Amino acid sequence: MAKPDPIIGKWKLNIAKSKFTHVAAPKELTGVIREIDPEHIEIAFTGTQTDGSPISSKYTEPKQGGTVKRQGLPALPKGMTIVSIRINPNEAYAMFMLNGKQV
Repeated sequence: MAKPDPIIGKWKLNIAKSKFTHVAAPKELTGVIREIDPEHIEIAFTGTQTDGSPISSKYTEPKQGGTVKRQGLPALPKGMTIVSIRINPNEAYAMFMLNGKQV
């Protein structure tokens, strides 16, 4: 029997240990990651911006990293792509690209 994927579960962002560039840090953010099939995961974020407005978004991506697909609205800005890189079983990195340049 295979070990469960350690990234699956509910995660609360530690704002103090996080770095934000080009965007303001949220007041709070929680992500729920679940397996939707053997090759893909779904990530749903909820939280609050510093101005009190709500955060709500959902993505799917390959378990081992690759192009992220946003579900629902608001849509990503034209020319924006998100690429997920799985560093190890416990760590992932998301890179936001705008017209081919990292932002």
